Amino acid sequence: MSGRVHLLPTANESRPPWSGRLDFLAGAAVAVSVVTLAAGPPLGVAVPVGLALAAVLGWWFLGRRAIPPAPDALHAQRLAAVGVLAGAVAHDINNLLTAAVGHAELAAAAAGPDSAAGPHAARAAAAAGRCAGLARQLMTYAARTPPSAGPVLLDHLVRDTVGLVAAAVPKPVRLTVAPAAADLPPVTGDESQLRQVVLNLVLNAGEAVGDRPGAVTVGVTVGPPPADRSGVVTLGGPDPFAGRPRPFVRLSVADTGAGMDAATRAKMFDPFFTTKPAGHGLGLAAVLGIVRAHGGAVQVASTPGVGTEFVVWLPAAAGTARPDARTVAPSGTPAAPPARPVALVVDDEDIVRRLAEEMLVQSGWEVVTAAGGREAVELFRHAHPRVGLVLLDLGLPDATGGEVLTRLRAIRPDVPVLLCTGQSDDSAAAGAAGAADGMLAKPFRRADLAAAVAAAVAARPAAGLPSAPAGT
Repeated sequence: MSGRVHLLPTANESRPPWSGRLDFLAGAAVAVSVVTLAAGPPLGVAVPVGLALAAVLGWWFLGRRAIPPAPDALHAQRLAAVGVLAGAVAHDINNLLTAAVGHAELAAAAAGPDSAAGPHAARAAAAAGRCAGLARQLMTYAARTPPSAGPVLLDHLVRDTVGLVAAAVPKPVRLTVAPAAADLPPVTGDESQLRQVVLNLVLNAGEAVGDRPGAVTVGVTVGPPPADRSGVVTLGGPDPFAGRPRPFVRLSVADTGAGMDAATRAKMFDPFFTTKPAGHGLGLAAVLGIVRAHGGAVQVASTPGVGTEFVVWLPAAAGTARPDARTVAPSGTPAAPPARPVALVVDDEDIVRRLAEEMLVQSGWEVVTAAGGREAVELFRHAHPRVGLVLLDLGLPDATGGEVLTRLRAIRPDVPVLLCTGQSDDSAAAGAAGAADGMLAKPFRRADLAAAVAAAVAARPAAGLPSAPAGT
């Protein structure tokens, strides 16, 4: 190529570092955006094309070499990429796991305790459940907002969780929960996710000590943001305590294990990084995702040969009194009144529709199904006087779950609606959750469906459950 170009720098600070135009004498033009030039009038200098391109490329290369990306920024980009990947596959993975877990559970129940097939079905259900747990941890890591929020007494949650997990901690390890203050304020968050944080940290601490004598100490206190911010995990982001003068609830898990060197500390929150032969490397990644989604921060102090302390800082709930009693979620089988109302199940996956239908039919519900949003609205328009529950998937191909929910409520405002999603980072779920009567995460077991159905129906007591026609 031959010719000459005019270099025209711009003074517009809103543009990239250098914006200009290479105008070839033959009439072609090429946009350029590479490096910074001082603002000023157009240079109006005509230079050979080869020289201009060499200057531009050289300037770009030197700029790239002189200012490498910060390690924290690269780390954050890697973790964000994993989050995007997790969200992209979450819906399909959780639909398949819903069918695997649910049908294996139904098969185990149908086989009965005396059947030779029963133990095999139970083991299949357990294996699918473990796979679902790994998928859930990866989805939780990718989450940016918790699926539900309410007051959580962290000291109660810690006491209960440590009691459940104590048997999994190696026997030589002394596991202790320090007494908490009676007036400890609640935090706002998702109890099941915060329980996962406690579970992962306590198990990690026990494994760090191993089979030799040692101690794991868990405590919950309240206080101002830490004055010493060393060890706070930011991943190149802003200070998580900036502009938050209110107290923080502080969860600490300390162990007397081997501690971590600098190389291990730099990678400990990377998904799939593990120092354990049988580990999957999702525990601490899930902890970080949950805590950041709750507006908190994680602080780590570790010394090789001495031990490690993880501190989780969560904002105390503003203006929320400490509850006197805890609410226990209902369990059992999905309850249906004697009149057999209709449950409308809406999901684009046939295997999930069939599973939910079978679970509800076994509990006495009459079930109709729809594979898309438009079909669901038409079915509901004709059958709504008898519908006592709508189980609505958010990932429909022809409409969002929120749009379908709005149209259903326009037909009948008092119908109980239970949302179902396979993605923990679901903006549609966040927007529609406030208008629905509950949220059910995929994959779900029969007991999960039971609790969610009972809560959704109980949330609309004034609506009443419509009666089925005689002879149903």
